[in-house]
Amino acid sequence: MINLRRIFLLVFFLLSIPLAIISLENYIGSSIYYILFSVVTFAFFIYLTNEKSSFLDNFLAIFFFLGYWFSFSIKISFYNSNFVKFSDGFGFFDFSSDSFDEALLVCITSYTAIIVASKITRLIFKKAPNFKLNTNLTNKISKKEFNISLILLLFSIFIAFINFKFHIYQRGINFDSNLNFFIANLIKWLILLGIMFFFVHFIYFFIQKKFYPNLLIFISIVAKFILSLSMLSRAMIFDLSSIFWALFKFENKKMNMIKILVFFLISLFLFFLTINMTSKLRHNVNQKFLLLENFQETRSSNTETVHESYERITNPEKKKLLDFYERVLISRLHGFEAVMAVVGEKDKGWALLKNALTEKPGKRFSFFDTLKKDYRAPQNSSLKSITLPGIIAFLYYSGSLSFLFFSLLIVVLIFSLFEKIVIKITNGNYLLASLISQIIAYRLWHFGYLPLASYKLILSILLFLALVLLFNKKKKLLNFFISK
Repeated sequence: MINLRRIFLLVFFLLSIPLAIISLENYIGSSIYYILFSVVTFAFFIYLTNEKSSFLDNFLAIFFFLGYWFSFSIKISFYNSNFVKFSDGFGFFDFSSDSFDEALLVCITSYTAIIVASKITRLIFKKAPNFKLNTNLTNKISKKEFNISLILLLFSIFIAFINFKFHIYQRGINFDSNLNFFIANLIKWLILLGIMFFFVHFIYFFIQKKFYPNLLIFISIVAKFILSLSMLSRAMIFDLSSIFWALFKFENKKMNMIKILVFFLISLFLFFLTINMTSKLRHNVNQKFLLLENFQETRSSNTETVHESYERITNPEKKKLLDFYERVLISRLHGFEAVMAVVGEKDKGWALLKNALTEKPGKRFSFFDTLKKDYRAPQNSSLKSITLPGIIAFLYYSGSLSFLFFSLLIVVLIFSLFEKIVIKITNGNYLLASLISQIIAYRLWHFGYLPLASYKLILSILLFLALVLLFNKKKKLLNFFISK
């Protein structure tokens, strides 16, 4: 693993340092700020990916590195600071050198807070968790693994079909189905979290039973692909990567590492496939809703522009395929433009933060969209396309760097503790801990819409953990009576 770490760091520096040098030449603010930004970013990424790092550390490192330093650097280096082409909107940012320096200072403060939070967590939990890994695993497919794989695959297809048919949860669609409230929310939970939770639970179960569940891992990839299409989502790679990373991180056998890499490459291929397929599906669904609403006859000249922009985002036929992939992938490097938008806001302060915290559901556009005066989806339509500030920009609504630092530090500490609790409750299920930490890190990266409703995510996770805890207790009780 030491050699792999060295290779990893070598590749990281070979890619990052040249980009930093080019970006420094193109940065219009103070060079000192960009140099400090890069130094802190590199320290942030290296520290949060070292051998003592947690899963939450790892995913925060990747998401926040890509969303802030990498996104900003690549756009000023290779796209002539063309933030319009790939951005979710930057509000009233004035593009002055002082404003850019302020935006970098916000990111530097945030990276430092996360490093400190990680350091405190490591001081509290000095002893690394014991995952009780089995090194001698058979590759034989047992009847139980085959049956569970088949059941989960068929169940995933069924849930995906119901979701796609009734538009229960689809990205870009704000549609109220006639399904029972309980059933609709159960399907949302299964689509977003539940089904993948069951997959990782059983993958870990078979590893503990000394079976390497190759079939079940492959079926989990196929199931996530189908579920992502039903949600019109391009994010299938994130959940799967968290599973593969957990498998790889604590694997000792070279052959198993190669298999994990193959599984990841299969997932990556399907991920790129979903980008194109999902965009076409979104376009078709959007056209369906627009026709149903008779939108073509009622739209104004202003909404015409918005609709055409939205169509370009969702319809890959509007651009050359490579240009389309470039736009989608780079625009997903979310984060820095949101900081720019908040920096450009003149009324930062506690009142603005309070208004953001108390955002109510049911409004056509998000609080952040209204703040920027940037609307991507047409008004008076079932189509929905909101933008999100992320936890860093959201906390900077306050206009206070000290508040940003300490509040972000506390948030990361809480979720670092939560990861330890997950590992404890699940008897060392590092796969589930990795998946949950990835979901939390991703949510922090995309935080900001209906912030007080975030409790639903935590409750959803706790629901599954309660099921695992109940299952483990019943299994122990059954084993006790059998042994008697």
